[in-house]
Amino acid sequence: MRRSVWLDFSGVLPLASLGFAFFLSACYYWDDFTRLRNQAQVTLFRSESEIGPRFGQIMVGYEVPIKTQSGAWLRGTRLLVAGSSLPGEARATYASFRVWQELMPQANTVEYVLEPDRGNRNFNPPFMFGCHVDDHHIDTRINNCGVGRRAVAVAPYIQHPGGMNEDWWGCVAVTSGPYQSQERLQIRCESLGVNTTFHMNLENGLGWGASAAGIPIFHQFGIGVFGAPLTDGKGAVFRLPHLREAALGSALGAMDGGSRVGIITFDGLSLEEGDEFGRNLALSVDRTSLTMGQPTLRLAVAFGKTTRRVAVAQIVSWSGAGAQAQVVACLGGEEGFGDAMVFGDFNGDGKDDLAIGSQPTKTGGQVTNLPVAIYDGTTWQRGDRVECGTSRPPSLAPSAMIQCKDSTTPVEASCRASRFGFSLAAGDFNGDGKADLAIGAPGANTRYGTMAGMVQVVAGNESLAMMDQGDRSVLWLATNKDNAGFGFGVAAVPAPLGRAEIAVSQVAPPDVYIFYCSGLKGDREDEISVPTGAERVRGCALRPPRGSSMLNQGLLPPTP
Repeated sequence: MRRSVWLDFSGVLPLASLGFAFFLSACYYWDDFTRLRNQAQVTLFRSESEIGPRFGQIMVGYEVPIKTQSGAWLRGTRLLVAGSSLPGEARATYASFRVWQELMPQANTVEYVLEPDRGNRNFNPPFMFGCHVDDHHIDTRINNCGVGRRAVAVAPYIQHPGGMNEDWWGCVAVTSGPYQSQERLQIRCESLGVNTTFHMNLENGLGWGASAAGIPIFHQFGIGVFGAPLTDGKGAVFRLPHLREAALGSALGAMDGGSRVGIITFDGLSLEEGDEFGRNLALSVDRTSLTMGQPTLRLAVAFGKTTRRVAVAQIVSWSGAGAQAQVVACLGGEEGFGDAMVFGDFNGDGKDDLAIGSQPTKTGGQVTNLPVAIYDGTTWQRGDRVECGTSRPPSLAPSAMIQCKDSTTPVEASCRASRFGFSLAAGDFNGDGKADLAIGAPGANTRYGTMAGMVQVVAGNESLAMMDQGDRSVLWLATNKDNAGFGFGVAAVPAPLGRAEIAVSQVAPPDVYIFYCSGLKGDREDEISVPTGAERVRGCALRPPRGSSMLNQGLLPPTP
């Protein structure tokens, strides 16, 4: 379910004035931890289904265009939450929550914005949840959810083989481990207010579901990409095309004349046995090229074990179900390098940069914190051709290394063994036109408990090298206790008028929060301007004024 709760920035606000006796949380920003004078709202999302202990490990914020029965368009933003499970645990599911909803009568006009998740609300469960097309619903629980890997990809629009009148909108593609000895991909869409669901059987044993990324706009390339790191002992990445180009029953994981349908070939890539190519991936869509045709698609794919590499590649062509990509950069780091990755335009130059986290490793029984590396997106170009493999040295050095930073007052938060960089999310969290970086540190010790967890939010900067020295805020919950693991997952949820909100999951209890305040400069209560005719929202939640949303570019397909 979802509840509205309040962040208390003063630390002394009486519980009676909140109207809640059980959710009191705190948020501080980094400037000497000077406290904000007012409150900012957060929303709690909690699935009522049997979710398992890793719910929130995977989170994606996304936009959807919804066509109503009257023919009008609604644009909404959603938060998809999923997880994985192991044998003997409660089987994991996924849930999608409505966050914002906005009338979209024309492609680039914001007429008014509805804020359904602001203020006091009654019980409101997730509007889409499940695992497979043959889910069995018992009360609020979902059975028959496959145990094991899970990855999700979201797409605003999917072409149906039958034509435009049968196309689907607001779709999520979810993989799972074997259920009844068969691995599957489920696609569920919210077209015309009706959840349409179907599934595809995958070839067992390829590692499908280790990673996935959807294409957030309409693109002829298809719906998304999926990593399958066990394919042929080396790994692979598959393309999921629009269903108009693929038969439902055999689009993925099938054998066709000895070659797998949908596999992407990478020019310049050298793989070795056990490399597990596709164990993690990130996708960049260059929306600035929308006016020049199909926008550029870039992939970052992690592979290797002791020696770790991330291949950055640009999609150059596709035909049928397959596709070709050109490696344009080869990045490398310590063990765990690439276990968390996200693209974002951190310096505001119109090109997506790449942030890479290294999930800490244990050396002598101690958890080691490693910095988050930032790579400048202008350093790789379409015409580049780079050879990448675990036996080759990296072709680029990072432009910045972001370290975890301890705090001492007014509340202690320690970086020691914090698992800094366990999760990453990029979004414009203060509305200044540059992407900011949210970094999860679920092992951090705070005043409220051992391994209570925190999230550090680093502001974008025109100079990437200065990001580590610039504005930074930290988020945690005052209600958390030992082993809460806050920061287990982070996501950027698109919001109207050109900015994003921060979603954070935790381990115990497995809840998800959206913070309507990032604590960064420009996102504080006394710094936010109020558009003409709008009312000030308490705290930091008001969007900066703009005449056009700009978020929905490319959501709608071309008129046939």
